[in-house]
Amino acid sequence: MTKWNYSRIGLLALMGAVISILSVLGRDQGLQQSLGKWQARQQDSLAVIVHAETMTQTIYIPFVVKGMIPPSPTSTSTPLATSTPSGTPTRTATAIATATMTPSRTPSATPTTSTATVTATPTATPSSSGKYTFIDTNHGLTQTNYIDLEAQGVSPFALPQGDEIAVTLRLDLLTPSFSFPFYGANYSRLSVISNGYMVAGSISNQDIQHVNEMIPTSTLPNNLIAPYWTDLDLSPTGSGEVYAGILSGQGISRTLIVQFKNIARFEDPSTTINFELVIGENQSNILMVYGPITDTVNTLSVGLENYFGTEGTQYYYNGSPADYRPTAGLGILWQYQAGTQLETDLTRRLQALQMAPAGFVKVERVPFELVKRQKP
Repeated sequence: MTKWNYSRIGLLALMGAVISILSVLGRDQGLQQSLGKWQARQQDSLAVIVHAETMTQTIYIPFVVKGMIPPSPTSTSTPLATSTPSGTPTRTATAIATATMTPSRTPSATPTTSTATVTATPTATPSSSGKYTFIDTNHGLTQTNYIDLEAQGVSPFALPQGDEIAVTLRLDLLTPSFSFPFYGANYSRLSVISNGYMVAGSISNQDIQHVNEMIPTSTLPNNLIAPYWTDLDLSPTGSGEVYAGILSGQGISRTLIVQFKNIARFEDPSTTINFELVIGENQSNILMVYGPITDTVNTLSVGLENYFGTEGTQYYYNGSPADYRPTAGLGILWQYQAGTQLETDLTRRLQALQMAPAGFVKVERVPFELVKRQKP
């Protein structure tokens, strides 16, 4: 029996492993064929089998996969049947190695982008259950201009004698027609009531009310735009007039202005109240601007209300909040919440109209229908 030096066996095993790895990589196809078969006992070790006469010695040479701890090397001895060799014995060393490594793949982290949306926060409304928000000149709105329609060549409505009076502006009869959205619906008519408020669309006699109410309320009037809702006087005992016109110019879109000029409170004909409503064509924004006011009675309502009277935004009601009472120079800009921030386009329009030279402003007179109701 021939004895093998184990150091030689280790050297042969190492050489066999190196040659096998090279052959697997495809660097020497001839070597791979001449080596014969390799045997693999485990994924984490290479088996080298050496045959020597009556003893087969198998030595496992561990290999390291990144992130794994290889097991301790093991060896096994398998006795072979005794045979009488003929001639010089031939030493055969045949080794096959099959090693499959499936690395654990950790997906790369997907970067996330943090997006901060900055939304302009309007002044907190004194009372709001609707979709309109507002900002005023006492709380951040740029100073607004007050346009005198009479100075622009607009004539007042020729209203008959009486107190409870309204006119419906027929914006649909203009060429082209004029419309504006209000609480999500489009209107081409606007009714103007002598008691300091407007109604989007046409009205009946029941929409003409001289006793102001909280906003919102389901009782008529609804679909309400109220710059100064109280009992005002347009009868011959008063000296006030109501104007309406559509102004535009170079770089200035069509803008509807309804002006109450020198109106008196019914209980006190000596008072003077001036204000106007500004609406841009196809714009949901609404601007209320106030001129000289000598009236000090707190019985009045300011705000907006939807068609059913179920939603509304109340700016002021009968003395509350005290510092929100309309006074000369006040401007209130309302915007429907479908937008992301309050726009100031209407204030810029007024400034442009105020600064435009004579003859540069186009004025459209608005046809109207009269609605009259005697005070009960």
